[in-house]
Amino acid sequence: MLMEDPASPFEDGIADIVASFRAVTAFPAERIVPITGWANATFVSRDGLLLTNYHVVREQIEALHREGGCSGAVPARYLHAEIARIVDGHVEGWTPSPHLDLVANLSSADWGQGLDGALLRSSGRVAHGFLNVRRTPPTIGEPVWVYGFPFASDRYAAALSRIGYENADQTLRVSLGTVTQTKDFDFIADADGINGDSGGAVVDRSGALLGYVWDVYGQDEAHRVTSFAGGDIIVSASAALDRLRRLPACAKPTSVS
Repeated sequence: MLMEDPASPFEDGIADIVASFRAVTAFPAERIVPITGWANATFVSRDGLLLTNYHVVREQIEALHREGGCSGAVPARYLHAEIARIVDGHVEGWTPSPHLDLVANLSSADWGQGLDGALLRSSGRVAHGFLNVRRTPPTIGEPVWVYGFPFASDRYAAALSRIGYENADQTLRVSLGTVTQTKDFDFIADADGINGDSGGAVVDRSGALLGYVWDVYGQDEAHRVTSFAGGDIIVSASAALDRLRRLPACAKPTSVS
């Protein structure tokens, strides 16, 4: 229905995902679409530490029975990472990480309260940069840049016109917004977002890492919270890292699912 009727009542942003399934239902199949989840992680150290969400790596955490939160490196067999290959400041492709470890994760209770975090480590000789984490909190009205999933904006036309924002052409990866609310270890920015942005870096004007995307914020009750609406809910990178680095050691697993 989404492919045949762009004005269907379904969430606008999901049309981009549905379009990728064209011809999959034909026999013989013309395309194969792997059923996998996509998300983001950000390098925060020279030696390959990656900061992302608990919920992004939840299946791996649950397989190891680490829902209570703990620290200890173990191979992340259920995860696959690709690292951006940068040439002269531009992404020229993606290189699979040869090995990925789950290093530490907060608890499922932390996730539910908004402190949604986990640390991975990519090992191997894959070149990467990393972002310095800002220790000071954001301020209301401060500009931020949100990196994430490459979909067009789903802002209402009136909102786009009001701020003079030229819509993306299905390749949006960076969105400029401002901080609109702060609370504890989370804050909200009115930048574009869609499910799949989780873990996307949020940086300040100097390029320092302020946080990473946790969820999208509803524009109104009639709009499903799956694509940009009222903004992105962002986890403070410094708060998450401080908690992750103070976690107790994990108990030695008796088995791995």
